[in-house]
Amino acid sequence: MATAMAGDSSSDDISISGSQDPKTYQDKFLSEHPDGCAVGYCTSSNGCTTIPAWFITEHTSLKYGHGNGNQVVDQLVAANPGKNLVVTNKPTKVPAIFSTNATGMNATGTTYGHTGLVTAINEDGTIQTLEAGAGMGGKMHTQTFTHKASDYATATEFVYIGDYLK
Repeated sequence: MATAMAGDSSSDDISISGSQDPKTYQDKFLSEHPDGCAVGYCTSSNGCTTIPAWFITEHTSLKYGHGNGNQVVDQLVAANPGKNLVVTNKPTKVPAIFSTNATGMNATGTTYGHTGLVTAINEDGTIQTLEAGAGMGGKMHTQTFTHKASDYATATEFVYIGDYLK
């Protein structure tokens, strides 16, 4: 069971507030951007940064901060001074953005790291995410994942963005 109420995803206008299956968010992204490109980013070329750029730009009042996957959280905080965005080493609420160099979070081991959208936090400490990447395969190079707490135990930062949903 997730820590927050699930949004109503039964209508054509998929709700993206609150905790829910990442497939709901994936369906929302693909319905809005069937080519995998949004806000100047494409899953096939910009990879993992596409999902946070899309979500932050189109579904929050925050300014996207850019950067490689491992920089997205810090750049988001820097781009939004005075917004009280708090960086944590584990997710506390959803939706949240993560940035990592941890290999358990699909980081490639390069200096670029990885990023994505946390859509649910489960009672057992696992998190559910929507992620993108040019090498991931799957529909438009987006995939949903469930990560164990040990996957994000080191080298991962999270920032809750739910207070700024449109």
